Amino acid sequence: MVEKEKVAELMRREFAKCPVCKLDADYEISGVRKDYVQCTSCKAKWQSDDFKKGEELSKLKLHEPARNGIGTYLLHMYLPTEFWKNFNQDANIYWNVLPRPSPEISDVLVLENEEEILTLWSGDREIRTTVMEKGTSKVKKVKEYGSLILTSRRVLWVISRGVFGKSYHPIFEMRLEDIKGVSSGGFSSTYISISTAEGEHIFHLKYPGVKMYHMNSAQFNPVLQSAIRARNEEIQVIKKKERVHVLLDFSFLENYMEKGGLMMQTFRCPHCNAPSKLPKDGTETVCNHCGSTVYAQDIFEKVKELIG
Repeated sequence: MVEKEKVAELMRREFAKCPVCKLDADYEISGVRKDYVQCTSCKAKWQSDDFKKGEELSKLKLHEPARNGIGTYLLHMYLPTEFWKNFNQDANIYWNVLPRPSPEISDVLVLENEEEILTLWSGDREIRTTVMEKGTSKVKKVKEYGSLILTSRRVLWVISRGVFGKSYHPIFEMRLEDIKGVSSGGFSSTYISISTAEGEHIFHLKYPGVKMYHMNSAQFNPVLQSAIRARNEEIQVIKKKERVHVLLDFSFLENYMEKGGLMMQTFRCPHCNAPSKLPKDGTETVCNHCGSTVYAQDIFEKVKELIG
């Protein structure tokens, strides 16, 4: 069995400073196999099979987060030492290390323009169904197994059907801007509760392939909240652009060009590059070739580059 000092030496060799708090703190070694290492300063704790073997560190699994909760969403995930060397506790979510859906799942999702898949969790959803027992109908809770997919705009619940050849089916969605709150509860089987105007949705979730108890809101919330904030910022940009579109019409654009000494009767559609006639008024027009909407504001931005 590897001695404690050997394990501490392996950790200090790769991490003279704690990967999370970046302090010159010492490490405490614990566990029957001496494979748990904890920072004495921030209390973040890692585990690695490399400790048990007494070999050079290649991967670390965060077993307990720091006291301030930093890194909670990364719990129980084996990540390369290079990741922890570059870890920044002030950074946003490290989306690139989170699980992604398999092609079989992602291929059944119809994404909106510029919508991206961020991560997923596997587990089950609690649903209520009516059953007959001894001639009496009763409402019972049953579990529906599937995957909760997080995109840059939505949360989608995808179930699988079949035994030998599985097929995947998105059966409902929640838009990020419609989520009112997230909480967790339970003891032996922790659940996540997501609330919208339509009601409460209860899940038991974990990252695929990660051996751990079902995650709680402290692990789930940072990821979801980050996606919600980004979506709300995106909505504000869209709303701001729409307000500008209403204020800036083609008559303003024509006057602006005349003052700059530019005469333009036609323009090229930014979507298909086909020539189109410049309207005299209105805030938008439709390309006769591809049917796309072209805003006066979009043309104004291009003209501004030419005449300032």
